[in-house]
Parts: sequence; structure tokens; C-alpha cells
Amino acid sequence: MASRYQCCSKIETIQHVFIDGPVAHQVWQHFSSIFGISLKVGEMLQHRFQTWRFSGQFFRSGHIRTIIPLLVLWFIWTVRNDAKHRRIGMEPNRIIRRVHHTISLLHTGKLFQFVHWSGDLDLAPHFGITLISPTPNPLLWFIGVSRRLDLPRSIPMDALGMDLRVAGVLSEITLGIVSGSSLLATETYLFWRQS
Repeated sequence: MASRYQCCSKIETIQHVFIDGPVAHQVWQHFSSIFGISLKVGEMLQHRFQTWRFSGQFFRSGHIRTIIPLLVLWFIWTVRNDAKHRRIGMEPNRIIRRVHHTISLLHTGKLFQFVHWSGDLDLAPHFGITLISPTPNPLLWFIGVSRRLDLPRSIPMDALGMDLRVAGVLSEITLGIVSGSSLLATETYLFWRQS
């Protein structure tokens, strides 16, 4: 016996729940209008993902244009389950609010940052996010240039125009996540070693 869709009398199919149903259509329409994406009527789920993924200038894992479709599908599914099992109505605005809220939480938790908005920086305010361009870091620049050009493993601190001493205490700074290198600062030199 086929299941009925929770917001209308049609038979519940993947296509209807996630793409063609009235709730799904309104949700997709909302986000497509923000990102300037044209939706095709009857578009298959796989094609919807491809449309979103290739719709912008930048194409990378974790980009806002790859995250939005995943969140839309997830929250359509959770709201559909709430409707079926808890008798809570399927409201497009609930799904839209949850997607917006999740993007905001990812940003607040620093899991979703400037780079994830490449090419779409002007759209961040739609999600209540103000993006600040990252300040270039001369330490990371030095490490990158040193590796590419095989420069000496130290540089005078005054050449960088900075002082890494904090309250007179010198310490090792590990940048393993960013560069796989360790820095050791002295009063006059910055040394680095590859981990």
C-alpha cells in the first residue's frame, strides 16, 4: 500500500516529497531566488544537486551552494516525519527557518567561514551573517614562501614587523592544521620547522 504525502493527497514519492510537492517547491523557490538559480519543473533530484553545485563561479566542497541543497533535503525530511508521526503540519516556513538557523549556527561555530561564501559574499546577509575579509597573516605567508623557494628556516622578527612575545613569555606556536609547521619565536628571530 502506497503512502500518502503529508501535505496533499498525492502518493508519496521521493520526487514529490523532495522536489515537486507544494512544500518542497516553495522551499526550493525561496533559496533559488536568493542565489539567482532557475528551477526546472520536474527536475530530478540528481539534476537539482548539479544545478546548485555548478550555478556559481566557485566549485568546492563545503561551499554554500553545496550545503544549501543538503540542508533543504534534510529539513524537508525531518518536517515530513514530524507531519507523519507527530501530526505537526508541513510548513515551508519551518523548513526555511531551520536552514537559515543552521547556516547561522555553522558560521557562529566557525565551521562555515569566509571561504565557504566565495563568489557569494553579498548573499551572507540573507542568513543574518556579516562576513569580514580575513586579514593576511605574514607568518603563514613566510612559511609558504619559505617552502616554495627553499629559503632559510629563520627570519628576523623586525623584517616581519611583529613581536610574538606575549607578556614577555616566548612560546612555540603550532600551526599544524593550517601549514603542518611549528614556529618558534625568539626576541630577534622567527624559526620554523616542518612537522
